[in-house]
Amino acid sequence: MIGLAGVAATPDYSQTAHRDFAADLMADVLDELGVEKVHSVGASIGDMWALALASKHPDRVLSVTLLGAGPLSDDVDVHMGLRLLRSPLGALMSRVRWRERMERGQARQSGHGPALDDGRIPQPYVDWKVEMTNRTGWRVHERAMIRAIAYQ
Repeated sequence: MIGLAGVAATPDYSQTAHRDFAADLMADVLDELGVEKVHSVGASIGDMWALALASKHPDRVLSVTLLGAGPLSDDVDVHMGLRLLRSPLGALMSRVRWRERMERGQARQSGHGPALDDGRIPQPYVDWKVEMTNRTGWRVHERAMIRAIAYQ
């Protein structure tokens, strides 16, 4: 059992397979919240999390929805931003103060430019993502996850 107490610390992905870690963490969160079953939704790398929960704990999942493509297999190219974040330079990148233009650039690099342009990704979301990135250890945690799962 992963437990919620360790969520603030950067997860140690070397101790277990990433997919097992993701599935067990989400099952633990559901247990803590008292939620029996969910619709598992993932976007980008979150696709792997949604599929991991459904694969390891199928009795907890009502449906799976995947939004966008994450590096689900060795055949999917990992875009330059993720490769940089995985590199030694990524240790510095993960600690840089995040700005709106950086969030928009990363979204565009990930293939979400049309959604930014037509408002499907609204400004309040962009503002929230910038603040969340700057006020939490999210980028450091994301880097640890990418280093565990993204190839090259």
